[in-house]
Amino acid sequence: MRRDMEYLTGVLPHRGSNTRSERSAAEYLAQRFKQFTLDVEIDDFHSIDSEWLLYASYYAEFTLVAILAVWWPYIAFGYGLTVFLCYLAEFTGYRVLGRLLPQYESQNVICRFIAPKPRRLFIVTAHYDSPKNSAFQDTRVQPWLRSVHLFLVLCMVVVVVSCVVQGLGILDSLDFAYEVAIRWTAVGCLLGVAAFLAFSELTSDYGRGAWDNASGASVLVELARRFQVSGLSQADLWLVATGSKEAGLNGMRHFMSTHKLDRANTFFLNLDAVGAANLHYITAEGLLSTFGSSKTMLSAAESAAKQINAAPSFHRELPSDALIPLARGFHALTLTSSYENPPDDRLLSDDTHLDVRDDALLAASAFAEDILRRLDRELGAEQ
Repeated sequence: MRRDMEYLTGVLPHRGSNTRSERSAAEYLAQRFKQFTLDVEIDDFHSIDSEWLLYASYYAEFTLVAILAVWWPYIAFGYGLTVFLCYLAEFTGYRVLGRLLPQYESQNVICRFIAPKPRRLFIVTAHYDSPKNSAFQDTRVQPWLRSVHLFLVLCMVVVVVSCVVQGLGILDSLDFAYEVAIRWTAVGCLLGVAAFLAFSELTSDYGRGAWDNASGASVLVELARRFQVSGLSQADLWLVATGSKEAGLNGMRHFMSTHKLDRANTFFLNLDAVGAANLHYITAEGLLSTFGSSKTMLSAAESAAKQINAAPSFHRELPSDALIPLARGFHALTLTSSYENPPDDRLLSDDTHLDVRDDALLAASAFAEDILRRLDRELGAEQ
């Protein structure tokens, strides 16, 4: 795992989404997987280049809604409601207007181990692309992301509701104050955030991303080694290194759209930023809507956590790859970690393999393996 970390964060300058360096990382991971099984493929796809520019365009669109409301409030209401619903769909993993943006090449790496008598499918995922060195990687900013996002959603609702209120003439006596002081204040907040997102995205460079998420990719390779030595008996195991996650969960979105999976018998275990001292399993996650993790997988994680000293945690920050299967009704669970003393002098994405702890990687590998084997034994007991 240390050699994998050194290559992904030392030899490669970065692993930015949809870049040549990301492709080099995918080819490296494929070669590492092939040391343990021949059933390895690189699954190419196309994805948008920036999730943040997409969201910035949604926020800016409400300026047009407010302008239309001056003359045609009902048309503005219908248009604004459509934009708002599309935004909610995008944020829960369904690509809507993002389909219209330019598409760039990326890829997933899939490694498979086939069980003698498979009754379920276990899919372990970890994105291998690295984030940009933006303000979202600041430890002082991340705790505020959910509150800020809920405020932005409120601003969008205010703009949309103000259109129908104006059309119905409910507040005719307060029309000027309502439109200027409330609607345009909300639009101003949305425009300000849109400008910030666009500036941050266009001026930020890619980080090396050792913690997020070369650590998860390295553990994924370690799991391939462990299960090649001793595989599962009741479940097939797929190890999926997803690309272009930092550009909008694009690798997981492509994987879900190109594979017909049985919701009842497919289990996703996601590894995201597992290189720090404090290991966690996520009980629920979502920056807007909160999706609870699989109860079956949580039960296995709670039992395994006693030996690893892992703790449960809520994840109310930027979405992980588990968000899409959770939103679609699949069993899913994320493993992550946190620093004992988070760095306050640099961004989380601006780290190297020297910042990732060997004992943390080993603990995450053992934790993930234990969860999968417990789920496999449960199948044997049921039989």
